[in-house]
Amino acid sequence: MLGNLVTGCSVLAPAGMLSELASGLDVSIRTAGLLITFGAIVLCIGSPLTAWLTSRIERRRLLATTLAVMALSNIASAFAPKYSSLRIIRLIMLAVGVLYTPQAAGTAALIVPAEKRGSTIAYVFLGWSLAAAAGLPLIAFVASRYGWQAPTRPLAPSAA
Repeated sequence: MLGNLVTGCSVLAPAGMLSELASGLDVSIRTAGLLITFGAIVLCIGSPLTAWLTSRIERRRLLATTLAVMALSNIASAFAPKYSSLRIIRLIMLAVGVLYTPQAAGTAALIVPAEKRGSTIAYVFLGWSLAAAAGLPLIAFVASRYGWQAPTRPLAPSAA
């Protein structure tokens, strides 16, 4: 569930800070919104494809690597100097991030008894619901207060 919370927040982040992204990167809101569109395309095509391509990789290693790449990509996003570099970083992040949800659900289903599979898989997917219900508003709040780069980098102490 926590991995899906992180994945969901990473995927949904641009939706919570479109105006901040647009003004910070000197692009239109429509152009900034393409980060969401491109992300959705990568998720739709990439999730089943990468789940199939990585089915023979040991799952714990795959899940841990996926989260590590997403964390590093989010940090890199905070330092993206322009829209084109942010778009490339996010596409790479999402191309790897699409692995997490299907692999986490599949792994969870394998490690619990058959009668608990449904509730376990639902618990895994709860992370996405929490990302939309709590993560996205938090991202929007932080971005509106501290700028679009703040949700993905540590806040520096303010100079008084």
